[in-house]
Amino acid sequence: MTFSNLFRVLACLLALVAITLLSSCGNDPCGVDETPDYTRETPENLLNHLAESFNNKRADWYAECLAEDFVFVFTDRDADLLGLPETAPWLERSEDTTAVGRMFRDEYTNKIRFFF
Repeated sequence: MTFSNLFRVLACLLALVAITLLSSCGNDPCGVDETPDYTRETPENLLNHLAESFNNKRADWYAECLAEDFVFVFTDRDADLLGLPETAPWLERSEDTTAVGRMFRDEYTNKIRFFF
């Protein structure tokens, strides 16, 4: 292998490593550590915070948007499709937050965009 070819291979490997490091977020949501500074006192700010939680895949921010007595209720159609019992077609707040966290961490969930 000539010096020129070795240099090209090394340059390609370095470029590949740089691209991998720049595109990887690891366990952190791409450096987004601080909760956005939205006061949740208005409906608009609450929706903005909810959108940020989805756009940044942050279940902890999502949980901050929910009331303590929040309940997610499935539509009749979805409950039937999922085979849920008629007596409990809902998720309590903690169950819903856990489910959303799983969705955010799922390898097949590449991009979530929340628009309103």
